[in-house]
Amino acid sequence: MNLLKFSFILMALMLCAGCSNNGEIFKDYNCKTSAVQTKQIKDAYLKFSLEVPINWKTELYMDQSTSIFATADTTKQLSETFLIKTSLIPGLLRLNQATSDTIKSELTKNQWHINRIKKGLFKNAEALLITSQKQQSNIKIEGLHLYFSLENEHYFEIEIQCFGDKNSDERFCQAIKVINSLIINE
Repeated sequence: MNLLKFSFILMALMLCAGCSNNGEIFKDYNCKTSAVQTKQIKDAYLKFSLEVPINWKTELYMDQSTSIFATADTTKQLSETFLIKTSLIPGLLRLNQATSDTIKSELTKNQWHINRIKKGLFKNAEALLITSQKQQSNIKIEGLHLYFSLENEHYFEIEIQCFGDKNSDERFCQAIKVINSLIINE
């Protein structure tokens, strides 16, 4: 019995060690979220999937090369919910200063005010995380923008938008939990 227990603990530790960089870029967020019943949703090209709560509304969009996945809890008031938009885009994304400047410029054009830029790892890939905010129709919107490349000349752009400032940290944690469930089918 002790050997079985030891084997189980060893296997769990190995799994955890392999996952340590999955969401490293979010380590500044001290998240403790409760378990909710989820369903796996795949993008239109079957290139990636996310585990989202079963009562969320999800829309899939695609063109010849880009796959976009938008999901939100539409059972709540706008000031109590958030939107997650996950895009898989063809092309190389080199996370250097020029790319960072281009991304910041695009966000600024869309009325986002940049608060912080951080580099780190997500899904064992170099990633860029930008926190921002904007005002739209008298509603404060806080944003997290995550960018990371895949080896197959595609990259992800993931945007989380929290509407209003009520419990925004808790809502960001819920969104980060969904983002950390990302499975990439290469």
